[in-house]
Amino acid sequence: MRSQRARPLPAPRSPVSFDLSLLLRRHIMTKQVMLTLLFLLPPLCIAQWSMDPAVNTSLCTAAYNQTNVKMVRYDGGALVFWADLRDCNGEIPGDYVDNNHDGVTDEGTGWELYGQKLRSDGTVEWTAQGVSLFASGGGRASALSYDCTADGSGGACIVYATATDYNNYQLYATRVDASGSVVWSKTICNVSCSQDARIVKTDSGHVMIVWMISGSIRLQRVGIDGTIDWAANGIEVCNTTGSRSNPRIVEEGRGGAVFAWVDTRNGNDDVFAQRVDSSGAIKWTTNGIAVCTATNSQSPCELAYASADSSFYVVWSDYRGSNCDIYGQRLSLNGGIQWTSNGIGICTATGDQTGVQITVGRNGTTAYTTWKDARGTDGDIYAQRLEASGTVWSANGIVICNAAGEQSDPVIAPTSETDGAIICWDDNRGSDRDIYGQKVGSDGTLSRTANGEVLSNASGNQTVPAVVSDGADGAIVVWTDTRNSTMDVYTQRMLANFILPVELVSFSASLFDQTITLRWSTATEVDNFGFEIERQNGNNLMWIAAGFVKGCGTSNARKEYMFRDRVGSGNVVRYRLKQIDRNGSVAYSGTLSVNLGPSGFGLSRNFPNPCNPSTTISYTIPTRSHVRLSVFNTLGQKVVELVHGEKEAGSYNVTFDASRLASGVYFYRLQAGSFVQTKKLVVVK
Repeated sequence: MRSQRARPLPAPRSPVSFDLSLLLRRHIMTKQVMLTLLFLLPPLCIAQWSMDPAVNTSLCTAAYNQTNVKMVRYDGGALVFWADLRDCNGEIPGDYVDNNHDGVTDEGTGWELYGQKLRSDGTVEWTAQGVSLFASGGGRASALSYDCTADGSGGACIVYATATDYNNYQLYATRVDASGSVVWSKTICNVSCSQDARIVKTDSGHVMIVWMISGSIRLQRVGIDGTIDWAANGIEVCNTTGSRSNPRIVEEGRGGAVFAWVDTRNGNDDVFAQRVDSSGAIKWTTNGIAVCTATNSQSPCELAYASADSSFYVVWSDYRGSNCDIYGQRLSLNGGIQWTSNGIGICTATGDQTGVQITVGRNGTTAYTTWKDARGTDGDIYAQRLEASGTVWSANGIVICNAAGEQSDPVIAPTSETDGAIICWDDNRGSDRDIYGQKVGSDGTLSRTANGEVLSNASGNQTVPAVVSDGADGAIVVWTDTRNSTMDVYTQRMLANFILPVELVSFSASLFDQTITLRWSTATEVDNFGFEIERQNGNNLMWIAAGFVKGCGTSNARKEYMFRDRVGSGNVVRYRLKQIDRNGSVAYSGTLSVNLGPSGFGLSRNFPNPCNPSTTISYTIPTRSHVRLSVFNTLGQKVVELVHGEKEAGSYNVTFDASRLASGVYFYRLQAGSFVQTKKLVVVK
């Protein structure tokens, strides 16, 4: 267990309780049934998002392991993909280990690809636990190496490697549409090639894929309809001495692509880049331009496209000094080197700087980078802003997190409404690894608590996050999670800020004469248009609108609200509040359940039995009924009538005084409509 359980939302003004306090008053021989419930809530949460870092929202908890999570953004939500072992009984082909302890090694198809569509409200649209995207024609999967890109129509295209003998990998590409259906699966390369392939959608409505065959860089263009545009196994765009690895690819705004890679033609790991147009024609120097050929190794590299001025940022880990630093270069559309030859030092602090990531901000010009930094005792997270002129913030970057323990695996996404970025990482400041996040503005100002906002601190390890913008200046974050012992996929939304539009502090319901009265109160409101009351009836899981109550706009004073809903017979009805902002954004309260009464007719055994001389007889009726409750002797003669008349649905207790009866056996009978039931009682004096 953690010593710290920080929450990203302000605490409610009253203690939080999700156990409904149920006060049930039943008046015997009357028709009144009063039901009062009190539900104390934290501030409204965003629909199905948990917002509790110890809980989060699960995307896949299928059998065995799920890992290597990636995302593409769509309409405020995300398409989430991962590698999955559920279909091979947990075995990992190629390791020859009996991973699932069934006496057999290496059975199954290996790591396969699954995906899920995550809406902006935290609900999923595809099949629970994800849909299978793997269609390699029987080869062993290696979905630990794959890449994905949006298809521009609410779906995605994915490239991945498979092998039949664990060594000779081939490439396949799949398109999944917005509904989760696999539209097509194509062979991209049917000869032995590298597993590390990358894919990008171009603005011409195609995708381009880059990979390596025996040190030769290959490129293929595929139409959104699945048409393979170029030669089988791709066109060759670089083939010289040495080897190539670590390909990265981005669009270039004209239907083509720019890609960068690590190259050993000069004996060390250097960084090169190339541009092709929509027809596959080489636009820069044959075999690529030298981005960095400094001494020692430069690897790996990352690449980003600045659309506003059609330029490209390349960043990499660099060993030209006594330790690993971060360097970068800016390229023009024509392949011109914009900064100092061999790049500028983004961070050359002491210790190693590794794992650099980069994104371009919403203005299409500014780039933001982040990396793991060992200048301190443990690994920390730093960041830097890049412009056409070079670095902007403090020399060697600004600290994002330097908490105790190790921070690693940083990822970055641009904010959508303001210039800046959101950075997430896995963090070992506690007893195991958690997920944290930070929002940084274009001026380097941090909007979260120092050292970041906790996004997940559940039991087990939460590692290797992925992040995309949520379209509302926040982000959606997913990661690999071992809280359930095996590796699963969980997610959390990181809001634009800590302040939610409405702070709901109470939500209650009372039932009288088939009418439910809902009451709720708010402590503060910001641009609150109002509340739509939604209802679920019994086993019907569909939420329907029961009514609307106008909000108070913006207020710092406590506000009280009420809504009455006439209901029929039944068992349970559930309510929630859909709070609507003036800008159309919505948030949901927790669910409040109201028990409408018994689900059926019933006559209980009297207590005590035997009795001397009084006893209590209990019965229930689910609907308004004409009720008779009578006592008979063994000859079938009625000796007393306890109840005779109309009764509302409910549970009733009747006290029977048998002091006038002789000792012996008697029977009591309940008649309610067509329902009749008889039980025995014994009088002992």
